[in-house]
Amino acid sequence: SATPLGALAQWQESALVVGAGAQHHFSFRITEPAVLRYRFAVSSHDVGFKVGAVSEDDGEGRVFGRGLLLHLRSCGEQGSVPLHHVGTYSVVIDNSFSYLRGKTVSYSISLHSERQFEEVSRQERRVQLQAEVERRKGRSVELAKQAEDMAPKLQRLRDKVAQAEAKLTACNAEKRENDLLLTEALAKLKVLNT
Repeated sequence: SATPLGALAQWQESALVVGAGAQHHFSFRITEPAVLRYRFAVSSHDVGFKVGAVSEDDGEGRVFGRGLLLHLRSCGEQGSVPLHHVGTYSVVIDNSFSYLRGKTVSYSISLHSERQFEEVSRQERRVQLQAEVERRKGRSVELAKQAEDMAPKLQRLRDKVAQAEAKLTACNAEKRENDLLLTEALAKLKVLNT
């Protein structure tokens, strides 16, 4: 597949099987500060994902410790790691903690100069923002349609509320008048009974 825009190097696999208790690793050397972008996913369960500086005298390319820059244990992640110093670095997909299960991992890792990384990040952010703008425009149209549909319903409700308020006012006025007449009738009845 094609190398991402501005990538100095790329490593990827779509179905890497890392056996139970095993690790998959590779090393690379940089001669100027760079940024390592990564994305990995596991078909089930999780794996360790490590990025670190390797001791120059280590022929295996797997020594971590003071040079460990990233240590994840997940079923999938994406991100970037700045590599500030010239030297050799190693990436490890680690299933050594699993005694029974092998894991199938897909990953894409690319190495970029700092300048290239900034450019790619800006382009990706631009694409994300353009997608967000389009999504929000669509949502705005949906909301305008909903508001347009709701306006007549709201007016009908307001009319019903106005009718109910008018009826309530009339009922209260009639009750006051009735209570006054009731009081007068009770007083007259009392006079007739004495």
